[in-house]
Amino acid sequence: MTDVSEKTGINIEVLEKYEKGIQKPTAGDIKSLGKILDIPPVILMHGHGIMHSSGFDEDGHRTSKWTEF
Repeated sequence: MTDVSEKTGINIEVLEKYEKGIQKPTAGDIKSLGKILDIPPVILMHGHGIMHSSGFDEDGHRTSKWTEF
């Protein structure tokens, strides 16, 4: 969680409130989270979509891409 906080600039306490459902994220925070997680903001807002494997990166990790929302 600390890594996400550092990369987005969102306070860790605020992230914990989002995670627990105590507080709703702002549009800006949804955009920031989507950017670092490589997930379209609409997926974070509505929780659905189709993800497909798109191969492997240079380190051998599987890569994926959202293709439908």
